[in-house]
Amino acid sequence: MKKIYLSVFIIFTFTLFVFGAQSIEEYRKAAKKGDAKAQTALGFCYANGKGVKKDHAKAAEWFKIAAQKGNKEALYQLALCYSKGQGVKLSYKESTKYYKKAAELGHVLSQYQLALCYDIGKGIKQDDKDTVKWYKNAAELGHTEAQYQIALCYTNGKIVGQNDKKATEWYKNAAKQGHVLAQYELAVCYTLGKGITKNNKKAVKYYKKAAEQGHAEAQCQLAVCYAKKQDYKEAVKWFRKAAEQGLAKAQHQLAVCCAKGLGIKQNYKEATKWFKKAAEQSHAEAQYQLALCYAKGKGIKQNYKEAVKYYKKATEQDHANAQYELALCHAQGQGTAQDYQRAVKYFREAVEQEHMSAQYNLGKCYAKGQGIKQDYERAFKYYKKAAEQGHAEAQYQLAICYAKEQGILKNNNEALKWFKESAEQANAKAQYNLANCYAKGQGIKQNYEKAFEYYKKAANQGHILAQYNLANCYTKGQGIIQDYNKAFKFYKKAAEQGYAKAQYQLALCYAKGRGTRKNYQKAFKCFAKAAKQGHADAQHNLGNYYSRGQETSQDYKEAFKCYQKAADQGHILAQYNLGNYYAKGRGIAQNYKKAAKYFIEAAKQGHAKAQYMLGLYYYQGQGGLLKNYANAVKWYKEAAWQAYPLAQLALGDCYNEGKGRLQNYKKAAKCYKAAAKQGNAKAQYMLGNYYDLGQGGMSKNKKKAMQWYKKAAEQGNAEAKQAIQVHIENEEYKRVTQATILDNIIKEKQKKKQK
Repeated sequence: MKKIYLSVFIIFTFTLFVFGAQSIEEYRKAAKKGDAKAQTALGFCYANGKGVKKDHAKAAEWFKIAAQKGNKEALYQLALCYSKGQGVKLSYKESTKYYKKAAELGHVLSQYQLALCYDIGKGIKQDDKDTVKWYKNAAELGHTEAQYQIALCYTNGKIVGQNDKKATEWYKNAAKQGHVLAQYELAVCYTLGKGITKNNKKAVKYYKKAAEQGHAEAQCQLAVCYAKKQDYKEAVKWFRKAAEQGLAKAQHQLAVCCAKGLGIKQNYKEATKWFKKAAEQSHAEAQYQLALCYAKGKGIKQNYKEAVKYYKKATEQDHANAQYELALCHAQGQGTAQDYQRAVKYFREAVEQEHMSAQYNLGKCYAKGQGIKQDYERAFKYYKKAAEQGHAEAQYQLAICYAKEQGILKNNNEALKWFKESAEQANAKAQYNLANCYAKGQGIKQNYEKAFEYYKKAANQGHILAQYNLANCYTKGQGIIQDYNKAFKFYKKAAEQGYAKAQYQLALCYAKGRGTRKNYQKAFKCFAKAAKQGHADAQHNLGNYYSRGQETSQDYKEAFKCYQKAADQGHILAQYNLGNYYAKGRGIAQNYKKAAKYFIEAAKQGHAKAQYMLGLYYYQGQGGLLKNYANAVKWYKEAAWQAYPLAQLALGDCYNEGKGRLQNYKKAAKCYKAAAKQGNAKAQYMLGNYYDLGQGGMSKNKKKAMQWYKKAAEQGNAEAKQAIQVHIENEEYKRVTQATILDNIIKEKQKKKQK
């Protein structure tokens, strides 16, 4: 049976029987006459050197004489002599024999000592039943230590059966007599409501009594009570007393107070000192905290190797946080060689204790195949465990698993649920993704107001994409009233974090004076930043600035480089501009073949001007392309459908001349008319000509012909001017002719009258 109390306190108590003021000679005389009390008293004198020279042998002799007469005090003292080998040969058996005789006569100290002998099997066979019996007898006679021991028997159910109520009663009896251990145990009973009604006030009372007697555990518990009342000054006082006695948990708590500045000025150096003392006593939490101090350089020089050392010590005691931190050290190569396999090992150990951050990180290892074979299903499993414990990042990753079908079937509703859970814990990434769900109507009804709300939450935490999307909301007035000023503000925030799209949009704001004053210089700088990151639109716009010489010296070579970079990314405008640069020999040697190449690329993407240029190249057989009117008509037509006037004109010419298709004046007229309405002078002339001739399904209409000739002439079209001149001359000729005819008629009439 487990021993609760094994220490044997042999008290050689000098208890003189009061005989008045008798001398040693008077004791001697009475003793020789057979007076047992005097014999016992004389034994005390020899044992303690009172009135005689100290002589343990003579003391034992007189104790034995008195004991034979049944004197219980003499029996007890003789038992002590045998237990210590003083005046007699050491014999635990004899000692126990005399304790028993005295105990049976009701000698309380003998009863207690006999109980101890039975408890540890000293001088007699170990017997729990007799142990309890004699503790109880001594306790009932008021022996403090026996009361404490019988209380322990009831606490542990030793022979008497566990009985918290009776245990508490005996603790109380011993505590009232000042027994420090009983005071502590009674305080614990009041704290836990064990065998007695829970009473924190009384618990504090007895903790204090024991603490004032120097009981380290009581001092520590008293400190805890003060800490709960937020009286940290008193808490620190008692933690310190217990800590100075070497109590590890008190040292740890004192360190925590020093670290947090509770009841004492914050002092990491002092905190580290006490963490170290507790750690050296194998206090797991202190080892963990000391490791953190080394890792963060708090109160001590930063030393990752030492951090790893103490994480390991705590890990050996199954400290979950230490297992987790040690895993991180191996994963990051801090204080030890990077080793994902060992990281996985320690993550697993922490996971066995339901450590949610370890569950999350183990999930990450499976997802990335770090230290273990990649397994999305297992990643999902551990993300879910951590998520269900409330780990925000795990909730976010779990949502991603559902959204992207990683380790689980795609489920937008579940994805939305976990994005929400994580977002409610202020996880910026989750807030951003939740906003996207609302914006796109994924797993939930589309709601721009909600999207705006979550973009804003994430943006305020510095999430770049959220800042950018929030700016877009303000720009478009989606979910919020349109506000260019606020859009500018958030584009700027995201741009300052290096986000290329935001830098580009910020450049547009400066260029257009949207949400800020126009500032082409700042626009140029922002375009340059975004272009450097490979943003195609920014590269194209930067090319335009170099091409125009805006906010920089005109530089066709730089413009060409910018267009080239953007064109290589499939940027349609850049492809067209690059085609133009090759065609005109700007910033690069003239090369119609390469010009044709980029016109083709842009044309295929639907760029009207490029389609027109490609049509022109086919029409002229330029840029390495064989002359092909049919292909020319095809691309003119593509551009014409996009209402590009030069293409409409060129297509009209093809229909007019029957190039690439059968001649068709009606279609030619339609094309000329479309281009003419957009102000194309040549088309206006051709349309005038068609009205003039009554061609293309149009009735002859000199008036309309003259209207279109005039529009074309006003733009400097020579043919239109000539046509107008011809019309004027024709009209003058008609007028003169008519006048001559009229004059001749009049003359004829006059002649007839004269006849």
